[in-house]
Amino acid sequence: MALGRPRELAQNAEFAEAAGRLLPEARLNAYARSTGIDLRTAPSGLIAGFDYATWYMAELRSGHEVVEQRFAARLLHDATVESPHPSLRRLSGMVGQTPETLLISRGHWVAVAVGDPSPARIAEAFARRRLRRSPPALRGSALAKLPGHLEQAPLRFYAPGPFEGEWAHAARGLLARSLAVGIAATPAPEGALNACLVLAGDFADLGAEAEPRIQGAWEDLSQSSTGTLLGLRETTGPARVRATSEHIELCVALSLTALTRGLHAAVSADAWELLDVPKPQNPDRSHLPVQKR
Repeated sequence: MALGRPRELAQNAEFAEAAGRLLPEARLNAYARSTGIDLRTAPSGLIAGFDYATWYMAELRSGHEVVEQRFAARLLHDATVESPHPSLRRLSGMVGQTPETLLISRGHWVAVAVGDPSPARIAEAFARRRLRRSPPALRGSALAKLPGHLEQAPLRFYAPGPFEGEWAHAARGLLARSLAVGIAATPAPEGALNACLVLAGDFADLGAEAEPRIQGAWEDLSQSSTGTLLGLRETTGPARVRATSEHIELCVALSLTALTRGLHAAVSADAWELLDVPKPQNPDRSHLPVQKR
């Protein structure tokens, strides 16, 4: 689950400039026109991935009618519209071959479940106070083990355990002992991004071995091909580690420019950007053979 405070991040000039490589103004404008939601003004939002669905949620105080209209316009057939409560509105239908469900809490938030509608049903039940005995995600049995100070960061990532299969070997075996993982990131002066990784679990028997093991895991990652691509070697100082019987924490100041440049190269860069050569301008194709029919 990834959570963030987009408006706060957009108001940070250095972060906004660096993030513009990944999310240029034209793309954000197009998204706002298509959905009725301007991510640059949303106080908070989240994306949660499940085996059966993806859940998107954004805090939105007004403009719910526009969001509903834009969502309904994307559906292949007439939407199924229900109002289970005076302040709640639910629309569902098919976008392509995928079911999608929009849930609106007027004056508060909007959310979309892509795939199985179960996340929308659960959110609706919480909104109607029908799950009083069920804890929210960050207070659940796994994620509740993470320290609360992570919630102060404007950009966060959470993953509950247990971590099995290949994941159990990650971080030099530390994930196998972990109940949950949390990552918090905060923009810092001079183009830095302060990032902290926290593992929650039972590490009592590791003793003094815990800190060098997480330090070694960071060195493995930063020196790998993925770490090189993402610029993880470009830091303003060495990683800081701290370990207790219940938490292992690693914090490092990354280069925001290097990180966003690497993410851009990984997900959306063109060939000339990857090769660091000038973009071709209207290449002459007159020498190419013409196929006659």
